[in-house]
Amino acid sequence: MAFCNKCGAGLTGEDLFCPNCGNKIDTAIFEEDKEPELPSMTKEESIALAEKLSAEYGALEKLIQEISEAEAIIKRPLPEAPRHSAFKFFWPFIVTGLIIYVVIYLIVGVVFLAGGSESVGSALAPIVAFIALGATLAIGGSVARNKRDTLNNQEALRVHALRVKIDEMKKRTSELKTSYSVKKRSLAEYDAIVPASQRTKVRMDNVRRLIESGKADNFYDALKL
Repeated sequence: MAFCNKCGAGLTGEDLFCPNCGNKIDTAIFEEDKEPELPSMTKEESIALAEKLSAEYGALEKLIQEISEAEAIIKRPLPEAPRHSAFKFFWPFIVTGLIIYVVIYLIVGVVFLAGGSESVGSALAPIVAFIALGATLAIGGSVARNKRDTLNNQEALRVHALRVKIDEMKKRTSELKTSYSVKKRSLAEYDAIVPASQRTKVRMDNVRRLIESGKADNFYDALKL
């Protein structure tokens, strides 16, 4: 049904002027309001068309789903690579070094004390213990730095891999959108006979069943049920 573009009143095909406000009517709107002439279609042709559109609309829906999932991944914020500190690997060596310092200090002191050289032991014990402590801390520092660097490199590689995946996903999304546009254009020729609300795989499968069961004579009748 056509309507007046001035007051919105309903019009018939014979109206040259709006019966409500008197506005002159452009008869072209009646041509736009007419339903398109539909070609005749046999039952077999109707079933074949329903099957074809079911596959095409299904592929279109799959593309939409893939694009949605890809865009959701792309929108996720990339995590920053955490930086590990060497100290969390170094502090056990500090504790171990202090224990070694005390143990060696006592052992050296006792040995020289037993040998009757208490003064020598008192002077030598802290030196030997300090050397042992220094060696322990030096080894611990090296081990801690290696562990820190290894973990930091692993985290950097992990984040880099995520960035590469996102870049690949962006490229994939672009390809999917291109495929969607191409398929959408290829289906445009059916837009005149298939309402937008019925351009789905489920609806086309139902159309086919209606025709096969005899509840509809052809494709157009099935769309109305």
